[in-house]
Amino acid sequence: MAEILRKHGLLKRAQTMLFETTPKFTVWAKRNGFNHCGILSPLKLSDGDFYLMTDSFGFNAQTIANAVVPKSFWDGKIAKSFDWQCFSSAFNETEPYKNLFGEDIRNEISSINFLPFLDKNEPHIFMAIETNDEEDSITLPPAAECIPVLKGTVNLKGFEEKTVEKLDASIEAGLGISSANLFILSLKNSIARAISSVKFDVEHKELQEAVSQSIAEAAHIIIAPLFRKPNASHVGTNGEIKIALFAPEEQDEQILGYHIASNLVELLGEDATKNVLLLTAGICPNKKGTLDFLLHG
Repeated sequence: MAEILRKHGLLKRAQTMLFETTPKFTVWAKRNGFNHCGILSPLKLSDGDFYLMTDSFGFNAQTIANAVVPKSFWDGKIAKSFDWQCFSSAFNETEPYKNLFGEDIRNEISSINFLPFLDKNEPHIFMAIETNDEEDSITLPPAAECIPVLKGTVNLKGFEEKTVEKLDASIEAGLGISSANLFILSLKNSIARAISSVKFDVEHKELQEAVSQSIAEAAHIIIAPLFRKPNASHVGTNGEIKIALFAPEEQDEQILGYHIASNLVELLGEDATKNVLLLTAGICPNKKGTLDFLLHG
C-alpha cells in the first residue's frame, strides 16, 4: 500500500511539474511562428479507430471536423520516425491531404508539415501548414525541441486536479468582489451549423460528440481571455462552456452574448455564430456551488 501511495505521489508531482513547465499550446504555436497548426490524436471507438484534431490554432471548425479520418488513412503516409516530414504543393505532394482541411484554406496551402510523436505504431501527429500568404512562412524548429512540449500538451489532457486548483483560486478571489454571476454558453447548435457540410466516414454519435467537444475547446481558448481572473470559465459537455463572472454591477446578457459571438466568427463562421446562446444560470454566493456549476453544471 505504501509503495502504491509513493508512486501516486511521484506521479502527481511529475504532473504538477509538467503542468507548470508546459506552455499553452496556442502560446507555444505563436512563439514558434505556426499560424495554422493542430495535434491529430488517436481515438478508439466501437466502430473503429480514428484520428481527431484535439488541439488546434488558426483552423476553423470545418477543418477540425474534416481532419477526422479512419486510422487507416495514415497507413503508408507517415514514416515511423519522430522527425519532420514535409510536403510541398509545388511538387504536387499535398494533394492526398487536401480533404483534411476546410474549403476556406484548402486551396491556399503551399506546404504541409507533419511531426509524429509519442508512439511509433500509433503516433500523435502535429500538423502545421503554410499558405500562399508570404507572411505565413515557417522556419521549422528542431523536432527535438518541439516534441517535449507536444508530449506535455497531450499528457496534461486528463490532469483535472490542477484545473480544479486554478478554478478554486479564481473563485475565492472573485467572491471578494461579488457573488458569482453564472452563465452557460451553448455552442451546440452553432457547431452543428458550422460543420453541417462535412461528411464523416462513419456517422457515429461518439465521433460527432468528440468533434463537437474539440471545437468547443477551441472556442474556449478564443474567449477565455474575455473572462480574465478572477472570472472563471470551463468547457463542459454537449457544446457548453460554463462561465462565472464577478462584478458588483449587473451584467447585460445580450451585450455579453454579442461580444462573445463576434469573437467566434473566424472559428464558426458568421452564419453559425447567430446560433450562439448565452443563458443566465443564476447567482451563487459561495465557492462550492460555483465550482460545482463550472465542473458539473
